[in-house]
Parts: sequence; C-alpha cells; structure tokens
Amino acid sequence: MFRAIGVVAVAVLAALGYFGWKATRIVPGPGVEALVRPECGHDWPAEVTIGLIQPTADIPEFHDCQRFIVEEDRARVYGPMAAIFASSQLKQLEAQLSSAASAPGDSGVTGRTPNPLTPGVPQVSSAVPIGVIYADGRYDPLGIQTGLNCLYIYYTTLGGPDTTWSARMVPEADADGCPIRSAPSVATYTDLEIKREVVRDPQTGQEYKADDDYPPVARWDWDPKNEQQYVSIYCGYAWCEIGRPGFSQSPQLQPRASDDTPRKRRVLAIKGWYDRQYLARFDATGKLVPTEILATIVPDPDLSKVTVMPDWVHAGDVWLESSSDADKEALKEYEKKFAFKKTQPDKPSEIFIRDPGKSEQAEQFWEAKLTAAGWSIFNDKRRRVKFRKLKADYEVPGVVRWRWMTLDEGTWARCPYGCCEISYY
Repeated sequence: MFRAIGVVAVAVLAALGYFGWKATRIVPGPGVEALVRPECGHDWPAEVTIGLIQPTADIPEFHDCQRFIVEEDRARVYGPMAAIFASSQLKQLEAQLSSAASAPGDSGVTGRTPNPLTPGVPQVSSAVPIGVIYADGRYDPLGIQTGLNCLYIYYTTLGGPDTTWSARMVPEADADGCPIRSAPSVATYTDLEIKREVVRDPQTGQEYKADDDYPPVARWDWDPKNEQQYVSIYCGYAWCEIGRPGFSQSPQLQPRASDDTPRKRRVLAIKGWYDRQYLARFDATGKLVPTEILATIVPDPDLSKVTVMPDWVHAGDVWLESSSDADKEALKEYEKKFAFKKTQPDKPSEIFIRDPGKSEQAEQFWEAKLTAAGWSIFNDKRRRVKFRKLKADYEVPGVVRWRWMTLDEGTWARCPYGCCEISYY
C-alpha cells in the first residue's frame, strides 16, 4: 500500500511526450532481459511467462508497486523498487489449500514425492503461491531477493479451530515458476508471520463473508512500529497480512458518519479496497525523499457496479494527514495540483470521472474533476484521465490505489471495461 517513486529515464519521458506514460526502469533477475515498463502493475513482458499472474498481469488494480522506505544515516530514504503481483487464482485459493500432504519444508531433494499422512498427525495443506514479487534489489525483512520471488502460504490444522497459518518467501530461481507444492523442495526461503482475519463490520460485528466482500488483490503495507514494509493480500474469504516475525499491523480505517451501510463500511474495513502511502517531495538537492504526509484514497462503495460514465461518477475520496512542519510546502503543491488537502476523513477531497463518449478507442483520455471540502464549485481541478481498455474480458474489482511516478503521484481507479489513471502531467 505505501509506495514510492520509480526511477525514470529522461530520454524515455521525452519520447513518450507530455501526457505519455512514464516508464520505470527495473532490472530483473538472472535470465530475464532488462525492460522499460510504464508502471510496475502494467504491461508484464512477454519474456516472463508465469502462468500464476499472466491473466491479470497488466491490470494495475490487482497489484501494487513502490520504492520501499528504508533508513539511511538516521533518515528515511527510498530503497529498492518492488512490485507485488497478486495470483490470478486467488479466488480458487481455498480449494487449492485443501489438498493435504506432508509439511512444507526444505527437503533439499527436487521432485520429492510427499509421504502419505499418518492417522492422528497434524494435517498440513498444500503450499500455495499467492503472489509474485519482482524487485530491483534485496529487502531482507521480507526475504526478497533481486529479481523474481514467490510468496507461499499454507496451514497446519489439528482439527476444529486449531489452525496455524504459515507463509514463506522463495526466490523464483528455487521455485520453478511458483507452482503449488505439497512440500517446497527449495534451497533458499524465508519464513514469515501471517495474520489472517475474517473481517467484521465495525458497527454490527457481522462477518464479511460474501463472495464479493474481499477483492482478490495485493498491496504493500507499512509496519508503523518497526518501520518496515509488509504484504497485505486476499487469502480465501479473509484478509491476510504477512511480514517479518513480530511485525505490527497498520491501523484499520474507521467508518465515518456517512458510512451508514455495511457496504459503505466495507471499503474502509477491508484493506484491499483502499490504499495508503507516504507521499514524496523533492529536497533542496533535487532528490526525492519520503515525507510524513500519509495519503489515503478510498473508493466509492458502488464503483464496481458502474457500467457507463456519461456524467460525472463519484470514484473515490482522498485525505492527507501530517504533523510535520517540513511538509508544509509539499502539502501546498498537492492542493494546487490535485485539490488533495490536509483534512479529516469526513471532509475529504472527492474524485469524479466521466467518459466523453469515445471509449471505443483502446487508449484515450477521459476527464476527471477533483474537488476539496469547502471549495467553490468553480474552483475545482480538472484533469485528464487516461483510459486503458482491457485486452480481455476480465472483471476489475472496484478498488482504487496510488500510482507513483518520478514527477508526481497519480491514481488508478476501476472504470467500466478498463482502468483509469489520473495524473498531473
């Protein structure tokens, strides 16, 4: 969820043009040709064919990308760029986990045949890959190596409610393309802690357990206690947070007075619907550094139901939080460019999108209107929206998320039959 800004070659930006896609240089692992990508969650290259993510690899709403925040000389700076791609099979996760076999572990023997379960011993599920991580550098707290990595989960049960969930990060070179494994026979892996929750309505206490309550997406999240990144991801009619053992979870958003139905409260209670990040600013030397501006973007609860946008459609809300004097100038810039203000959740900036009637084009600009609480109707911000039509008939969940670029932040939002990006440039 908390993401950072990628490094973009100036020559590529010039070639793409003023309103063109900003390309991010990522250096893959061994055997994978270096490439220029418009955005980490888009246009997965043909050279990398991992069936686990292929159907949705170029739909950014399912995935997440950021340059991780790390500490250097007692200051927060940007470290490696990492993209997490959610498995396109997350909706089948429970069925895949149910195939019991011997405990996942490092056998050191490729092609090991699992031993049959002995009556009375703990039952262990298959180890199922739920995401692919693609990074241009190591990130030791999560066991991420440069290049491709596979994120596995599995459980051990003693019967009844006594179930222990486990997670493991495996470099792709040791995972053979991220297959389902009865016992991963790999030489290198990192054990991670997993916290799995069937989320409840914060007002009624009722569990969210309908098929469409949890979007099958992945997000980067931020441990506020240890100041480290961790994974936030769908995991079978529940939400999972996966990090270094002992990690702390980010606080859950609380419903506002206007969130008066379970559906409205759902997009704040379940982390996959919304997105949060620390925004960036340029320091005095022209270097991008993290601020303490925590930005939240929440979708309209009915965004997934929208089939046409001939008139303005409410897509989501945005609010910024910061207590640092160093962020004053950066806050002014975000207000000037996007109408995103430091405000309370119940008085957010609002995003509206409409289709100018040319949506049959594969890629073209729609329109966005950005308004802030207390502003005049004549003082809103109008921005172009780049609509990207899906290459295949694949349902996009009604989620929103931040998109990081070298010059400024932008947003992704689900649009009918495609994806919409709003950016200043």
